[in-house]
Amino acid sequence: MIIIAILMLIPLGFGFINSILYIEPTVNKDLSGNQISEICTKLKFEIKPDESIFIEYWPTVLQATTYLKVTIANVESEENFLSRFYGVVGAIEPYQGYDREAYFSAYNVEVFQLDRIPKDYSCTLYFADEGESLRAMFHISGYIPELKKIYNFSKTPYRPLFVNSMFMIPFIIEVVLIILLVVQVPIWFLHKRNHFAN
Repeated sequence: MIIIAILMLIPLGFGFINSILYIEPTVNKDLSGNQISEICTKLKFEIKPDESIFIEYWPTVLQATTYLKVTIANVESEENFLSRFYGVVGAIEPYQGYDREAYFSAYNVEVFQLDRIPKDYSCTLYFADEGESLRAMFHISGYIPELKKIYNFSKTPYRPLFVNSMFMIPFIIEVVLIILLVVQVPIWFLHKRNHFAN
């Protein structure tokens, strides 16, 4: 049992590494009024009552950079949203993504006062077709200190481990083996003591 418990550390380690390398974003659609207000303030835009908002967050892992995507759904029009955005809108850019969403426009925008440029930094505002309305999306790459509160809205450090079966299966087996060992060792000592006493 001890040997098996030690050997189980190998798949447990592989599962842990896999959880780090293939991290999935945390999606937060249940934002409170204060959280929405914080997002609007930091990203310098006003939200209308009939619009909804959600965020997707990828934390910094190994060499991967922090990434935040803020989506505002049910936007009336591109011009309407830009009239409520108080950052600096740069030149329109061709969209460089890998998904199949129908993007109309992509703008480099300036929102933050940065003392230094973070690694892999970019801040872009996209508009995508959503049938009868649009979605406005901020894509922010690189760790921005101003956004710490917003990152924390979706910070779940152990989630990548809990949703990865390659980690959870060996972890459960390892826990069961440790519990069995904890139970068995005192029984073994009592058995030995009784054996010598007789």
